[in-house]
Amino acid sequence: MASFGKTSQRRLDSCHEEFKIVMNSVINQLPYTCPISGLEIVDCGIICGYRGEEEQEQAYRHGHSKAKYGESKHNFEPSQACDTLPMAEGKYLWKDKAIQKAYAKLVMDTAWGLGYKWKWGGAFKSFYDGPHMERID
Repeated sequence: MASFGKTSQRRLDSCHEEFKIVMNSVINQLPYTCPISGLEIVDCGIICGYRGEEEQEQAYRHGHSKAKYGESKHNFEPSQACDTLPMAEGKYLWKDKAIQKAYAKLVMDTAWGLGYKWKWGGAFKSFYDGPHMERID
């Protein structure tokens, strides 16, 4: 049974129970070949779960978030959002939008298949946020 590293697990632990269930299911489905693109994903990690005020304001200032503290689903305890990316050779695949889309398909299909309603930040109209997954109210 696959599992997340200590840092990813700590971040995942700050998230709503749905994220724990879905993301543990996702990591156990790896390696995964996207049926649409044919791209293979062999590893993944959790970038962010809960964000406190200082971390959220920093993400906003650096353009990594459009939300100030209190406006983001990351600012709830437990977090109502989770940032996650596929990895290769121990590094996050930040710039590869095609592999992010393939990975998002796996994550979203898993969430919806388990009955959870989520949306993916890569489909936001305001700006592209490939790592971002959030619960729909």
